[in-house]
Amino acid sequence: MGYNLRRKVILHVVWILAPFALWLNPTLFGIFQPQTGAAAFMRHVGEIWLVVGIGALLLRTIQLFFVRDVQTAWCGSPRSSPIRSTT
Repeated sequence: MGYNLRRKVILHVVWILAPFALWLNPTLFGIFQPQTGAAAFMRHVGEIWLVVGIGALLLRTIQLFFVRDVQTAWCGSPRSSPIRSTT
């Protein structure tokens, strides 16, 4: 299994397990107030998913900063963009 695929599998597992973690511990270790209904539960799941997405983006940016360079980590590589390709 390639590194990129492994990273995606881990991200999907975290994404799938987030509602179960909230169901098992409704306050999620004191982060949330206990939910009173389905709407509050879904709002909390959405907030968890937002944090997971932002965290994944930040971790990937930091990883690219150390593995490649600052420009790749911050902006991506404009030279490899298919839109800007002139060859």
